[in-house]
Amino acid sequence: MSLESPGVLSHLTSWLTSFELQSMRALSRNLYAAVPRHTWELTVRNISSSESMSHLSTVFPNVWCLRVQDALLDEMPTIKSLVPWLNKCWKLRKLMLTRVTCISVFNLHLLAEELTMVAIRECYQVQEPAIVAPNLKTLVIEHCPMTQFHSDTSLPQLKTLSLSSRNFTALQAQHLIKVTLLGSPALESLILAGCSQLEQVLVDSTDLPSLHQLDLSTCAQLERVHVTSKMLEHLDLSCNDNLQYLVVDLEHVVDLDLSFLKSLTYLRIRSSSLRRLNLRGCNHLMPNTMSIHCPNLQFVVVQGTSIVVEDLNKTECSDKIQMGNTTSWLAQSFCPEEQTLWVAAKNGDLETLRERLARLTPETRFYAEWQDPVYGYSPLSNACRQGHLHCVEALVAYGVNCNVRDSQGNTPLHIATSCGKSEVVRLLLELSAVDYFAKTTIKGQTVLDIARQNYRTLEGRGVESIQCVEHIEKVR
Repeated sequence: MSLESPGVLSHLTSWLTSFELQSMRALSRNLYAAVPRHTWELTVRNISSSESMSHLSTVFPNVWCLRVQDALLDEMPTIKSLVPWLNKCWKLRKLMLTRVTCISVFNLHLLAEELTMVAIRECYQVQEPAIVAPNLKTLVIEHCPMTQFHSDTSLPQLKTLSLSSRNFTALQAQHLIKVTLLGSPALESLILAGCSQLEQVLVDSTDLPSLHQLDLSTCAQLERVHVTSKMLEHLDLSCNDNLQYLVVDLEHVVDLDLSFLKSLTYLRIRSSSLRRLNLRGCNHLMPNTMSIHCPNLQFVVVQGTSIVVEDLNKTECSDKIQMGNTTSWLAQSFCPEEQTLWVAAKNGDLETLRERLARLTPETRFYAEWQDPVYGYSPLSNACRQGHLHCVEALVAYGVNCNVRDSQGNTPLHIATSCGKSEVVRLLLELSAVDYFAKTTIKGQTVLDIARQNYRTLEGRGVESIQCVEHIEKVR
């Protein structure tokens, strides 16, 4: 079989760099034409300007997989000039950038309608990428100092996200899960392995509804993990020597390996599907600091611990835990004391909310108005956003600030109106302490402006928006 045959060329070109392919073209007239025609994967190394890429895109127009490696650019290019194949009429589907830097700054703003896979590795200037890719299935960002995605990011079809950053912390993880990935309902695999500054991960039952795999391995500072998921099948917590608190409520996990988590001191597991549990080497775990409610558990490894199998069969937990009051259980066992009211209000756990309000002292009264550092939501804001009317009533009766503003300058009334919670809106409008003329900080909107805008723009929420408008206009 000759070098010029299509089978040989298509295999060979995937292993050669653009420079080597150009040299091959110079061997003969046939190769000059045949090499570009059979080059579908292209590796470009050591470029210094976008003009070189423009030339290569003309020579190799059929590329569907592009690798750009070890590029030191003289000036900051746009992504479309760096990767001309992104023109929507061309065939590029996979893009891999490795050690791409710019003498000035490298801001990654990627708009790609046809890409299905993007990998960004060791690009040490990438901190807040903006990626708009409606058909992207896989996104890998490894060994970059990334903190968060730009607000313009849109990944509606994303199925796999792998992110490894030495600057990624618990607050950024919460923003990623609660905000950025809210627009990626099809996400099946989330990999945060190797995020050395990640201290805590919280995944609620309403987050990431299609998630099947969560990899939190090798996170050197990870101390707390709380995961509640109906679809999760694989949870990797290996090589986390500082992990101390673990609370999981999982309905599809069959095997759970927690071996050699040497700092683990607090464990709560609820799972009707779990059959095999490995606690080997968890030498700080004690029977009185763990609760395992897994009716189908068949195989447990406790070698290297102070636990015996009989400890797993005890029913020393409260009736709430055994009966499945997961929200109350998680709030009381995992959250810091000052956040318990916040979590109870968010989840509509009226019993826990009332109990904790009754226990507040003058020194701990601020718990009732604790605000999370990401969104600035208070317990009242949470209850209004979720439409938990009875929780709103309990908080108002206690005397919390009804006009507290979140990080975006929204009051609880603004939040309830924007979420279409008409009964909560009605209740708040009946309170003399509520400032219903207040305007949002950013857009300067009143609650009536928000309700009318929702009616015009939000499909499926017309009835709720109309009811909000009616309640507000009665007061005005």
